[in-house]
Amino acid sequence: MARRTKEEAEETRQKIISAAENVFYERGVAHTTLDMIAREAGVTRGAIYWHFKNKLHLFTEMHERVNLPMREMFFRVIQEGNREDNLYELENFCIESLTSVHEDERLRKVYTVILLKCEKSSSMEALSERNRQTRQELTTALTSFFDRLLAQGQIRSSVSGSILALAFHSYMIGIFTDYLSAPESYSMPEDARALMRVFFDPLRQS
Repeated sequence: MARRTKEEAEETRQKIISAAENVFYERGVAHTTLDMIAREAGVTRGAIYWHFKNKLHLFTEMHERVNLPMREMFFRVIQEGNREDNLYELENFCIESLTSVHEDERLRKVYTVILLKCEKSSSMEALSERNRQTRQELTTALTSFFDRLLAQGQIRSSVSGSILALAFHSYMIGIFTDYLSAPESYSMPEDARALMRVFFDPLRQS
């Protein structure tokens, strides 16, 4: 009986997260209330508070549900040893990520919420700090990645690994944001491959 109760609680939790995805997507984060999410999920407001502290906690869990597998794969790619195919693996990861967002409606909704519908509000101030920390973690790891490839002679560049990290991060955020703003302007996965060649080909040794 206890196991079934635990399973039912997890089902309710996942249903609430899915409802939050839909309401955040339709209304934007700042204009969404927990009452709206409760109605969408078909649960009480109390049920939401049983699983989540507040709207920020729910937003974070929504983000993590889709981001964790992709994040883990990304860090494996940029932190794995001294293999000579690291740059190709990062390029392929980026192509697959763009293609996945195009093909997976849930991913597309969540990334749209994160990049386009996460307005600043007093209740979400902690999110800005969390995003800054995440960005710093990503760019630090990318700097180490590009510095290693530069030192090994795997790539050529007149700029440092830290600049390459910033350029890569900005390039990818820009592509994701623009795609989500106007997906009809893109033909995936062909454009994903072409866009990655624009960034990665100049780095490769001739």
